[in-house]
Amino acid sequence: MNASRVVATTVALAVLTVAGSALATLGARWGGDAVVAAPLAQPAPAATGRVLFDPGPPDIWVAKVRDGITITQIVKRGQGGLVAQNLGDEPTRLLSLDAWPFASDAGSCERCFLTRTLCSGTLAPGATWRVSATVAVLSLSERRAADVDAAWVDAAVAEGLGTDATVADVVCAHLARWRPSAGAPACPGTAFMDAFVRGGATDALPNGLDAAMARGEPIGGVIEQLGAARSAGGGSVDHFEALGLADTGWAPPSEDGGPRARFVYDLPGAWIRSPDGLSSAVRLFNPAGACATVVVSAYRTSNGLRGVYTHTLKAGALDGFDLDSVEAFADVNGSATVRLVSDRPLAAALTVFGPNGGRNLSYTVPAIRMPTAPLPSPGLRQLMPLGYQEKVNFMADGVLSLAQDPTDRAQGWETNIPVFNPYAERLELANRMQAEGEPRREFGYPLVPRVQTVLQPGFGLGKPGGDGWGEMFAAVPLALPLSIAVHSWREARDVPVPIEGWGVRTWSFDWADWTSTAPRFIGLPDLGGPAVASPDDPAAAPIALTGTMTDTFGGRIAVQNPLTQTARIAIDTYAPACGYAGTLLRTIDARQRILVDVRDLPGVAHGADAAVVRVLEGAVAAMVELRRPAWLDLADAPPDIASAYLGTPIDAADAGPQPEPLAARLAVTPTALTVDRAALTPLRVLVGHMPDAARCAAFTATADVPWLTVTPAGGAFPAVVTLTVDARRLPASEATGVLTIASADATITGSPQRVTVTVTGEAVHVDPGKAYVPYVVRLAGR
Repeated sequence: MNASRVVATTVALAVLTVAGSALATLGARWGGDAVVAAPLAQPAPAATGRVLFDPGPPDIWVAKVRDGITITQIVKRGQGGLVAQNLGDEPTRLLSLDAWPFASDAGSCERCFLTRTLCSGTLAPGATWRVSATVAVLSLSERRAADVDAAWVDAAVAEGLGTDATVADVVCAHLARWRPSAGAPACPGTAFMDAFVRGGATDALPNGLDAAMARGEPIGGVIEQLGAARSAGGGSVDHFEALGLADTGWAPPSEDGGPRARFVYDLPGAWIRSPDGLSSAVRLFNPAGACATVVVSAYRTSNGLRGVYTHTLKAGALDGFDLDSVEAFADVNGSATVRLVSDRPLAAALTVFGPNGGRNLSYTVPAIRMPTAPLPSPGLRQLMPLGYQEKVNFMADGVLSLAQDPTDRAQGWETNIPVFNPYAERLELANRMQAEGEPRREFGYPLVPRVQTVLQPGFGLGKPGGDGWGEMFAAVPLALPLSIAVHSWREARDVPVPIEGWGVRTWSFDWADWTSTAPRFIGLPDLGGPAVASPDDPAAAPIALTGTMTDTFGGRIAVQNPLTQTARIAIDTYAPACGYAGTLLRTIDARQRILVDVRDLPGVAHGADAAVVRVLEGAVAAMVELRRPAWLDLADAPPDIASAYLGTPIDAADAGPQPEPLAARLAVTPTALTVDRAALTPLRVLVGHMPDAARCAAFTATADVPWLTVTPAGGAFPAVVTLTVDARRLPASEATGVLTIASADATITGSPQRVTVTVTGEAVHVDPGKAYVPYVVRLAGR
């Protein structure tokens, strides 16, 4: 980015910092310090990991600020959807809840906008489900109603279902036509969601069944958003995390007269009225059955708190507003942390737009939910699995120069790390950074109270432009964490304007108690469609293009080991058509990070587009990055195809998906073929596996003689291979060749199989007849 935003320091670390400001206005508004309000009781543990929220569907906002700081927005639903993955060890079903596209200000506060429902089919462990329009997804049990109790059987019969119906069948059938009884909430979606989280009898189910019995397997999700530029022939694709219960802080509001402000969310790295043309919008979803009141405040990088206003969200409403249109933030003029303090749980996210109203780039990053009470351990670290060093300075005497030494290995990428210190005291941020191929370095930097500081990590090492990773934490142990995010941009090749970007939250890691808190499974529900090229090789040929991708791009998985011991992982891949596709084993040295190209994962030929990282030893953090290998000019399209998201960690209490490939035997027919030399025709061989169940496996086919060729020489089961005999290479007598078909999958027995090809008949002599050779006379001198 240009010099108005970044100031270099002696450790190649760019910092923007300011003097602090107290949260007096916010505290007065709530009658106390909202930041330290006592938390509500946590949701039932069994519901954790069973609910996902998508705050991203609004695509375009036109926000108008009127008298009394009232915001009226025009919301357009974006294209895209949510990809949810079954991260349990049993099958599950998913329930999608959707909101009306316009959350109008008309009507009472209890008017519900969460109305539409859709249920998936059965998802095996590791499998995914893509739904195009949703704001919440719940995991439902696939247990038979008869295995629960008689009440569930009665409910199944009342819904017109058979005695073999599952719990998910009952829930889906009931919600599709549920009408509340007298005095019950008039919002089916939020009523069921509230009962699902809290447990207990509910009018949202027939006969007041316990909604906790409907909980299925743990799930993870990724939101895929297609930008508006796609309709104009461009293309903007963004992936970001779906939010879970822990991210929203779901809990029923207190009725005991206690303080109302109980949920705090930070959005670091927002841009408000920026001189560089960057802007931001806040996206909100209220899953509760009643109004949520939100206090929105901005802490500028240059001088702290710069304004506060109040916003109201109706029950089940999906909402959003452009920060540039908020009069309370009229003098921010740059980067800031936006803090949301609400009386009810929310799903929130920040969208950053590039210059020209986002025509060049846009990306979304979920909010960081900040605890309002001390944590059990002060050993919290915040990990950054992937970031970029500082770029080469392309400008020489004000003239753009593309010739440089050394070559910019990041091709225009840079990373900013916005850090918000919410405390009243001055702190020191400890940084442990490492660049690819360089030793680790440690340094500290002071954090001013209640101010955002933006770091641009040069890592202080080696050649600029490479990849890096690291961890950050307060040098003095704190009971509460800092608010830290990672934002990466890529500039155009011809002018210093950002044209691609992504943002993620830092990965929380408890150093003091990692043996019990570190996840054993990490879900990666979307690998890009699958990723179609190498993220580092512009000349790599695409494997396949998908409907959501408009140009060649690549994907890679960054896996970081924060421990001083070796970590071992297994990456299991899954394809929509045939489930488990294979496993890739990797070892990660102490305090190191590896990058795994999606093209190197097993099952790419089968369309494998999801993965689960199993942590076999140690602890790791995981992140997926999708980006183009080619470095483009500003006029090149699509404008923005880069994105990144953190994996979904699964608690040790949940078993997690265990890959169980189906046993099968290689089947080839016929095993012998005979063809007459005088009538050579293409020969066909069927290749498959028995039993003929859908599964991911591949074969190779080779011939042992030069006169026999096979097409294709390999691929996915089932297949038909064609054998062609080249008469010109046949020996004069009878000839025999062998076709060998094999599978590298150890679970497929009977490999290899062989097909014998025999060519009979004598060689046919063809009389060429008379041949005429012209006689050429060469005359002297001619």
